[in-house]
Amino acid sequence: MHPTPVLAATPAAAPSQPPCDDAPREQYMLVLSGLIGSGKSTFARALVEHFGDWRRCNQDELGDRHAVVYAARTALLAGYHVVIDRTNIDAKQRRTWLELARELNASTADGERTRSVVTISLTLTISIDEAERRLKLRVGHETIQTPEQALGILPHFLRTYQKASSEEGFHYVLTWPATRMSQNPTRDEVNAMLFDRLSVEERGEGVLPERPPPRAGGRGRGRGRGRGEARPTRGSSALHTPHLAQHGLLEPVQQQPGLDNSHTPPSFAAAAATPPAPSAAVPIQPPL
Repeated sequence: MHPTPVLAATPAAAPSQPPCDDAPREQYMLVLSGLIGSGKSTFARALVEHFGDWRRCNQDELGDRHAVVYAARTALLAGYHVVIDRTNIDAKQRRTWLELARELNASTADGERTRSVVTISLTLTISIDEAERRLKLRVGHETIQTPEQALGILPHFLRTYQKASSEEGFHYVLTWPATRMSQNPTRDEVNAMLFDRLSVEERGEGVLPERPPPRAGGRGRGRGRGRGEARPTRGSSALHTPHLAQHGLLEPVQQQPGLDNSHTPPSFAAAAATPPAPSAAVPIQPPL
């Protein structure tokens, strides 16, 4: 699969219902979570390949969180939906994207909303055994250079995981087993993993709390198992990982700025020059 450049002028999927001038413009912000090797980038690339009004914002390629925030804001202001392809280990990290969505929710002077950013958390779940198997085979990652390096930092990721919840302020909180996704997800697979789920799940209020919810048991970061202590039960669900450079585990590979550098990336300003997604409210179920 060859992912489309995120800022390329790709045609947007036609809406399945006529435009409604009175409805606020709805845009999706999809925040991915999952253990290294769970397939976050595989899914994100498939999403933007099959649906032209989506844009992928990947931290491993952009270099740091601030660049991802800028990329996501630029794409949303240009009229696109965005997928945050980043590890998003805990509620504090995920709050960055919820705050951005709140910032961009626009209203007129009399209080009528003109833009509504719907926030979705999607966690790809995977067992530790399966994650290790994939990491031993994976090559070509932007920041993790060898399988041994990935396997060495895996326990740290497992210790710092915090499960996503609607209490954080998401409109939708979804999970999907990583082993049910193919290596090259089809349009039908993307529909099943995301859009079909949105059509049946109840939408939450999406109210951002004053502060992120605490970890279960009140334990803070850095109080997990020490070296040599028992690891999580094999086969248990391992969901999230933090960004490597953020914890000083790896130096990020320097990349040219761009939302997706699988091709020569254009500047962020090019987002405003590419055709935006349809101005009408976007239906939950995409066209066949």
